[in-house]
Amino acid sequence: MIYTVASQSYIGGRARNEDRVAVAARDGAVLLVVADGLGGHEGGDIASQALVDAMVQSFDRTPAEQLADPAAFLQLAIGYSHSVIRRRATENKLPPHVPKTTCVACLISNGVAHWAHAGDSRLYLYRDGRMAYRTEDHSGDPASGVETNAISRYVGGHARPIATIGPKVQLEDNDMILLCSDGAWRNIESADVMKHIVPEQPQNGLDSLLRSLELRNKEPSDNLSAVALCWGADYASSGEKKEHQLDLLASSAPTVVSSTSTSSTKGTTDHSVPIEENSASENIKPMQDELERVAAKLDKPSAAQSGDKPGKSEDFNSMIEELENFIEKLDKSL
Repeated sequence: MIYTVASQSYIGGRARNEDRVAVAARDGAVLLVVADGLGGHEGGDIASQALVDAMVQSFDRTPAEQLADPAAFLQLAIGYSHSVIRRRATENKLPPHVPKTTCVACLISNGVAHWAHAGDSRLYLYRDGRMAYRTEDHSGDPASGVETNAISRYVGGHARPIATIGPKVQLEDNDMILLCSDGAWRNIESADVMKHIVPEQPQNGLDSLLRSLELRNKEPSDNLSAVALCWGADYASSGEKKEHQLDLLASSAPTVVSSTSTSSTKGTTDHSVPIEENSASENIKPMQDELERVAAKLDKPSAAQSGDKPGKSEDFNSMIEELENFIEKLDKSL
């Protein structure tokens, strides 16, 4: 697969930046993450940093064969992030249920995009110069149908996160995926995205886009963060450019970016490049079975988070223990 990707996070007019972004790539897959710590809750920056750390850690440690079930991976990784947020809160002398963050994550494997989100951080898919899809915010009171600024789903808090898993989409050349926090999408228009971001230099375009959106935002502007991925490479159709991209691949290692300021990553991979076999292949099947079992548990409905009321503590502790044990097993299998 051939793509370019850029990430950026600006503090805007706030005293500190509670947004975090991350990009990680390996084994023909790429993970994109944006997290926005909930304002009005102490430790928002702790929650967002813990989330991107845990998501990237899960991505790095999960065997390539298990990434073949992206929906299960995203559910499990977001659940694991929840436990890491609570642990980081305790380490920072905060009540474990206090730090919270929104989350939007996209995993692209073999040219197919899968995504999940909790809260009002969004994913947009642009195709043929138009917005083809965007996630629906978790805000307001779902029962009344009234949309407000109140976030009804998030990662952190008492109850386990209930993330929405989006449809899987086969990407086409010139598709663009944009993940952004609410400070970035608040005044965004499709024309802005098409005007600023081009596949050849997505980082310059993303910087320019966020700066222009910051000027539109009501002062003081919220933090603005985004990750943009341009898929396919019609612009690299010439033999010379394509050879140069494959040369870059041969000399580059998997990339990871986690940032609160300027960050960018450009990646090019191709299915013709052999992938190293995982030395733990004999452990893959039982680990896959356990992944599916835990993911099925995560998918069962539970109490809504909007009231931030604890569920059954035994159920919660059991789920956290299962998640942490699973990650430990992944460590040993690598």
